[in-house]
Amino acid sequence: MQSQYQYQSSYYAVLGVHPRASAAEIRAAYHRLAMRWHPDKIANGADVDPVRAEEAKTRFQQIHEAYKVLSDEKRRALYDAGMYDPLDDDQEEVEGFHDFLQEMFSLMATVGREEPVYSLGELQSMLNGMMQDFASPQPPPPPASSFFTSSASSTTRFGAPNGVRSYHLVQKSQGSTA
Repeated sequence: MQSQYQYQSSYYAVLGVHPRASAAEIRAAYHRLAMRWHPDKIANGADVDPVRAEEAKTRFQQIHEAYKVLSDEKRRALYDAGMYDPLDDDQEEVEGFHDFLQEMFSLMATVGREEPVYSLGELQSMLNGMMQDFASPQPPPPPASSFFTSSASSTTRFGAPNGVRSYHLVQKSQGSTA
């Protein structure tokens, strides 16, 4: 069934249930709303209002579509993930895509738990690389700009090696050129 309607709310809101609602709660909400908004029930009244009859038809179709998606475990999982397209509701594609997502979720769940295992040689190589990074000469300080000026003193900042200059922000006066 292709959706022809633009919804202002979610399928859960259409049925009036919470997103964590059980299948029984969804089914009960569907039956309650389907009985209330069934077009035949509205059309059988003594004074049939065409506007009310059209509203009942539209609401019943929305209720039916919401139930169709939320009552099917695979469609509901895709809908909850934001990947369900009511305009492209092919059962084989839904099942295949659902299986793909389940596999991806299970892989993602295990990736974070895996601890990398390094050999002694790999650990030594990483340590040597870090040591070389610390031992390599520091890049030259950036040239003084109109906003920064280098202090002439050899003061060091907390833990900075000797010879590392500190830079101070200075306010540029109107007549100076830095």
